[in-house]
Amino acid sequence: MKNVKHYQLIILVSVLLIFVEFFGFLHLDWWSRQADWWKHQNYRLLSDVLRPIASLRQMWQLNKQLEDLQYRYNEAAAQLGRLRTLEEENQHLRSMIDNEALDYEASVISAPITSFAQSFVAAGSEQGVQQGAAVVSQGNLLGVVEDVHRFQSRVLLLQHMLDVGVVVQTSNGVKGLVKGNGRDILLTEVASTAGLQVGDLVYSLGQQGMSSGLVLGKIAVIMEQNPSLSTKTARLESLVNFYEVSLVEIR
Repeated sequence: MKNVKHYQLIILVSVLLIFVEFFGFLHLDWWSRQADWWKHQNYRLLSDVLRPIASLRQMWQLNKQLEDLQYRYNEAAAQLGRLRTLEEENQHLRSMIDNEALDYEASVISAPITSFAQSFVAAGSEQGVQQGAAVVSQGNLLGVVEDVHRFQSRVLLLQHMLDVGVVVQTSNGVKGLVKGNGRDILLTEVASTAGLQVGDLVYSLGQQGMSSGLVLGKIAVIMEQNPSLSTKTARLESLVNFYEVSLVEIR
């Protein structure tokens, strides 16, 4: 009932306004002219009042455009990262294919698994991985397979080889044994009279389960020699980081 009364009142007021305007009593044109005159007289005041509102509206539009550009930039950056990863994987695969000495039947290509405590690869007994196999990337020896599970394997990196070692030879023909101390890769058992030089590359000589010619790193520091010892030690710098490569070979 209340709504009906409201509608009736609105209709009545509308009819009354039309009637008054028809007989010339309302003078809407006069009110319109007065409003135009007031706006003309107070143009500067209106401009000062409306200018901040216009500026806020423009800033809001610019902010929306900036958010859209930021979103598009993040999307493009993510896509570029994916493309770079694919490019690195393709380059690694191409280098593996171009290696004519690679025995494809005895090699498994896998991806490293990042872990804070231990190092793994995403291949295991189901893929033919065997304990003691060499883990290689671009001709660089990174470690050996220590433990094999069904679908992944744990890798013993060179710096963690405390009890085992790799027989090596430098680019100048100096022979020794590469081991680790838990942090660094060390070239040990080198004759004290041997001529080690910083920057020399160190290669594997070949032993059971490991081929020759694999790069273990380059000599970074030659430790101070104890005159009473018949051997000396050098610290190596690996040319490839296990945690930064996308693919490795397991031989």
